[in-house]
Amino acid sequence: MTIQEIITKLNHLEDNIKNYSKTDWLYQINKYEELFTHHPDVDDTCCYQNRWVMKSDVTLEQLGYRN
Repeated sequence: MTIQEIITKLNHLEDNIKNYSKTDWLYQINKYEELFTHHPDVDDTCCYQNRWVMKSDVTLEQLGYRN
């Protein structure tokens, strides 16, 4: 599974928490967070506006860095 697929699933779970039972949501979050934290490309991601994104999809200015 690619890192992009994992962050898409994590964002989906966060957006749709009310559509899952608590037990199922926690199980799914745990599963994908485990995949996320151990993925070799995890360093290519960042959190932007409370969502996981690929660093290549946002600029440094969007992340709050100034020249």
